[in-house]
Amino acid sequence: MTNGTLGDIVPVSGRGSREWVNGWLRRYHYLGALPGWRYAAALRKPENDLLWDGVVVVGTPASWVLASRDFLEVRRLALHPGAPKNAGSYLLGHVKRWAARNGVPRLVSYADPAARGPTNCPGNEHRGMVYLAAGFRSDGPSSDHSREKISGSRAGRRGAAYLTGHLGPKLRFVWEAAPNGQDGGAP
Repeated sequence: MTNGTLGDIVPVSGRGSREWVNGWLRRYHYLGALPGWRYAAALRKPENDLLWDGVVVVGTPASWVLASRDFLEVRRLALHPGAPKNAGSYLLGHVKRWAARNGVPRLVSYADPAARGPTNCPGNEHRGMVYLAAGFRSDGPSSDHSREKISGSRAGRRGAAYLTGHLGPKLRFVWEAAPNGQDGGAP
């Protein structure tokens, strides 16, 4: 899939894909690598097939409550600092179409207002505007379980929150497929 100023989006799978995606996530996402996922895709730079503008990873929700309700979670969305405008919502639109085609009725993702982008300066907090631009709806703050002490060996969102020093709730965003199984929203 291509768009005039953005490159092709390609599924990432097969031999070496886990190492490649996790290398990208370690470099461009504040939470780093993931042990596994259900679907991953990458946005190629339009001018060079060997360079990339972003990666999106979809998997089982960290919340067991959501996992039991037919949700999948956009676990990571990582963009190169030089990625073109709208690259994030373009990748999310691709994920929504993939979900609709594959019978996934709902996607959830989170924005962490305490996380800062590559410049780590005020005003660069993650507030979830990319999800709204891609047709997700705001579902309010997540429950704040990360304030309890968690051992360093604990995996998952709460363990990562403890290790990164984040102690507050995240902002939750949800997308639901249309009843006919089509993409239920904009972009």
